[in-house]
Amino acid sequence: MALQADPDHFQALVNIGSMLSVREQHEEAIGHLERATELVPDEGRGWYCLAMAQINAGRLEEARQAIERALDTEPSARLRERLSQLLASLPTR
Repeated sequence: MALQADPDHFQALVNIGSMLSVREQHEEAIGHLERATELVPDEGRGWYCLAMAQINAGRLEEARQAIERALDTEPSARLRERLSQLLASLPTR
């Protein structure tokens, strides 16, 4: 496993965080995804996955911040569009 060899492996942290979120272990997922975004703060996908876990955990203000950070860093127009839609769907502050 990549995390056993390198506990700071970005892709492994994102994959595990995403898997935990699917299993509704959102708080544990957030821990892995926060670590991933600390390690590689300029990767929009990490921020997107973190935002999704935060939304599922009911942490909407934190999710909003993660989405905004993802929009600042993500070059993919497709993911940027998805992020914009997600941000617009969150309740207003």
